[in-house]
Amino acid sequence: MNKILTLFHYLLWYPDELFQDHLDQLQQNIAGLADSGINVKINSLIDSFKAMSLTSIEELYSQTFDFNTTHCQYLGYYLFGETYFRSNFLSNLLDVFKKFNYLPSVSDLPDHLVILLEFTATNLIGNDQKEFLDSIIITALNKMLHISEVENEKEKDYFNIHNPYFSLLTILYEYLTSYVSKEIILTTI
Repeated sequence: MNKILTLFHYLLWYPDELFQDHLDQLQQNIAGLADSGINVKINSLIDSFKAMSLTSIEELYSQTFDFNTTHCQYLGYYLFGETYFRSNFLSNLLDVFKKFNYLPSVSDLPDHLVILLEFTATNLIGNDQKEFLDSIIITALNKMLHISEVENEKEKDYFNIHNPYFSLLTILYEYLTSYVSKEIILTTI
C-alpha cells in the first residue's frame, strides 16, 4: 500500500523525467488487485500519457492544477473552503507532522494532496492509515471529483474525458476507497 501511495505522490506532483517510469511502476504494483476495474483504467491512463511528450504533460499539469481553482490539490479547500476552519486544519496538520518528525519532500502547504499522500505512506499504518485516508483524502477527493461533474458541460466533458489527470485522480479515489473498505486483495505492499 505504501509503495502505491508513494507512486501516486510522484505522479500528482509536477511531472519530471521519471513520470513515465512511475506510471509503469503503478501499473505493476496494482496489477494484482481483485476485479476492481482499476487495471483497465490504468492501462488507458498509461496509453494517454505515453502519447504525450514531457512538455505536454507539464503543460497539462499546470492547466489542470495550477491555473484551475476548481481542481486544485489543496484538500483543505474541499473540506472547509476558504474559511477559518481551513486555517485551523492547516495548523493541525503541521502539529501532526511535527509529532511524527515528518518533513515533506516538496515545499507547499500541508494540505496539498502530494504531501498528504507522502505523509500517509511514510508515517501511518493499519487503522490509523485507513482513518486518515478516509477522513481527509477520500472525503476531499470525492468532493473534488464531484465538483468536476457539476461544472458546465463543456468544461466537464473536457476535464472528465480528455484529461488523464482526472483519470489518475479517479483511480486514486477508487483505489483508496476499496483499500479502506477492505475490498482490495493486496499482493504487493
